[in-house]
Amino acid sequence: MIRQLKRKFIATAMLAVSVLLIVLLGVLNSLNIAATVSQSGQLLESLAREEALPMSGQGRLPPFFAAPPTDNERRGAAYFSLRVSGDGVILRLDLSRIGDLTEREAIALAQKAADAGKAEGYVENYRFLAVSAGPGEYCFLFLDVTSQRAALLRVGLLSFLAGAVCWAAMLLLVVLLSKRAIRPIAENLERQRQFVTDAGHELKTPLAIIQANTEVLELHQGQSPWSRTVLEQVGRMTMLTNHLLTLARAEAPEGPPLEAVELSEVLRSEVEQFSQVYERRALTLRAQIPPGVAVRANREQIRSLAEILLDNGAKYALPGTEGTLTLEKTGRAAVLTVKNRCEKRPECPPEALFRRFYRPDSARTQSAGGHGIGLAAAQAIVTGFRGKIEAAYWGEDGISFTVTLPLE
Repeated sequence: MIRQLKRKFIATAMLAVSVLLIVLLGVLNSLNIAATVSQSGQLLESLAREEALPMSGQGRLPPFFAAPPTDNERRGAAYFSLRVSGDGVILRLDLSRIGDLTEREAIALAQKAADAGKAEGYVENYRFLAVSAGPGEYCFLFLDVTSQRAALLRVGLLSFLAGAVCWAAMLLLVVLLSKRAIRPIAENLERQRQFVTDAGHELKTPLAIIQANTEVLELHQGQSPWSRTVLEQVGRMTMLTNHLLTLARAEAPEGPPLEAVELSEVLRSEVEQFSQVYERRALTLRAQIPPGVAVRANREQIRSLAEILLDNGAKYALPGTEGTLTLEKTGRAAVLTVKNRCEKRPECPPEALFRRFYRPDSARTQSAGGHGIGLAAAQAIVTGFRGKIEAAYWGEDGISFTVTLPLE
């Protein structure tokens, strides 16, 4: 659990950093693009005034974002102009302020601008402005914005690289500080786990004494409703204690010792033991267990996992139905599936069944002898082996639990 908490802390912190960087870099680059576009627009309007063309000068960003063009900027601007009549006849073409552009290329650019049907826009690497130049005449000005686009791209790449470096530095810092950040929570969880372990061991002795004394009383005085009730409640408390101890061991910081476990062998042994339990409850248990399926896990916890799933199926299955346990290999994983039909299927989402002490139907759970801790213990066991467990509903009253574990 501590490892999961640490990973979630790192993921949450880096998500916040990522969102902040994306917003910051996005705003900065957007403002830079807006300022560059405004600057080129003001420059075009200024050049149009030099051509003695009427301009309104509205629609630009405030000078805070883009200052009006200077004389040096106007003299250094690379542009050309083309004046045409209303019927499309070229009256004048001025290429004196631009190099490496032929008349044919300039006329082709002007044709594209005219076809666009806009007074202002972009054609290839040029920004154009079309204005009225007198009765029946129009003038097109084309400003070369190649250098501006290159500057925008350069700023964008540099900001992206700077953001990536900052993100990597923040990741390193968060990883280094995550242990200190979650230390109070980790210490609290460890104290809780130690309390559960100690309390569980302390409860086992009196429960065993109560059970033994009650059985002795039954031998001498015979069974009675009271003695049966005592033994049933002792059994429930013993099962709860065992599940709590299993959960505490599974969530220990050091984790259980891992070894190569023959999963097929463990499951066959558990199926043999639970077959009688299923028969007593008018149920059938069918198993499909191929030989030689091994996983890297802890044998005792794997046994506890199988017991929890099979016991859960026996308690809540619809009488007269069949429960199934299947094991198969899928890629580099072993997939264990336990299915049964429910006498009354829970109305909660399947993932809610793994919450500790969660009871979708408290009356039914109480009568069946459950506490809502078994599936939580199963999830903790599977997580400790770097696997996953999922619950799903099928049909009208079916429920299945699927465990995926990496192969040895």
